[in-house]
Amino acid sequence: MKYLLLLLVPMLWTAGIAVAQPAYLAGNKQDMRAENFNLPTSSFRLMGFGALHGSVKTEDAEYILLSRLAKNKTLDYYLPETDFSTAYYFQQYIKSGDDALLKELVQAYGTRVPQEGSIATFEKWKQLRPLFQAGNVEVVGIDQIASYTFPVKHLLALLSNATELPYIDSLKALTADEKADLSAYYPTPAQALLKNFVKYYQQNPSLFDINASDTATLHHLIKNLVFTFERSHREQCMYRNFMTLNNTYGFTQKHSFLRMGVFHIMKQKINGGTTLFSKLSATDFKPGEVVTIQGFLTDSKVLWDINHNKEGVYTGYTTKGGDAIADSRTEYYKGIKQLKDEKMSDLTLFRLNAEGSPYARPDDYELVVVKKLVGKSGWEPEKGKSTTDYLDYAILISDSEGARPIEEMNK
Repeated sequence: MKYLLLLLVPMLWTAGIAVAQPAYLAGNKQDMRAENFNLPTSSFRLMGFGALHGSVKTEDAEYILLSRLAKNKTLDYYLPETDFSTAYYFQQYIKSGDDALLKELVQAYGTRVPQEGSIATFEKWKQLRPLFQAGNVEVVGIDQIASYTFPVKHLLALLSNATELPYIDSLKALTADEKADLSAYYPTPAQALLKNFVKYYQQNPSLFDINASDTATLHHLIKNLVFTFERSHREQCMYRNFMTLNNTYGFTQKHSFLRMGVFHIMKQKINGGTTLFSKLSATDFKPGEVVTIQGFLTDSKVLWDINHNKEGVYTGYTTKGGDAIADSRTEYYKGIKQLKDEKMSDLTLFRLNAEGSPYARPDDYELVVVKKLVGKSGWEPEKGKSTTDYLDYAILISDSEGARPIEEMNK
């Protein structure tokens, strides 16, 4: 009898959680399409939003979040999933409205995450421009360099008066070469040129101090070029950039919105790895000042393959749903059914961290682990942690089309 009771206790506890969830979710949800939608938090300093890449309505959800934050005057900085120089030129787009520049930026942005080099991303930035102009929101990048396209342009802009310095003409020629491989992921002639340039900079710092229009920005850019040469760990690179730029921008004292993939915004270690937000949560932020929101796709698709021929010419793309977005009978997020049962529209936000939340139960991991018919979850959370240790809000994104590559524009 004693052993039977021991077996029944966890079963009863689990049943209690299951019963509590519908009532809890019913009282902690909002329709993001509603005119009166508003985020139920204003005390944050850093907000992270992440979802599977490549779905159109993910961009809609992000824009709604940003527009509400701007309306409430709780948005100072926007940190997209890109490096400092590419973000700098996104900021130039905000000022100029140059669509040709924006298209080039989206293509470079897609070097980091190919699914984000899309028409949906392009259109989102078109919407963000008036929003950021009206709210004086600044775009800042902390990610590791994935493409040298805009870092090289940034270097040349910072050294526009240093026409006699070695390597300047070669760097100008590199920007004019449409066939140059500017990826930062592997050795290329472009990377070799940049290594030589950086070596010369390190040997002759006084020359650059005299000629650079902004020595602090130049130094930061050089440091990030070195990160690519040394194959620095990405999370560590982003963390160092955030903390360095905090001295300039005061991220810990203002309101910043960071858009990245799901892994980076988790506030605890996952799969044994330290995430960007797990590191940032342990810095100068106070409890409750770091907030994370994850998007969950259902009945939707994502951009999957972007195809090119042997000459590198774009030939087409494919989209996928089901297992590809953890939305099938054989692969799904634990606890996702409860969100589906309570959805209000195609974009429904659920608060997970309210008082008395069933998502605060240790070792339960609703909405964190992916259940699979065969094999282990792609996510392995830390023992003793709960869903709310990882996430504060969830957005159920329904009936979304997969994004189309930027190459499809004007077809």
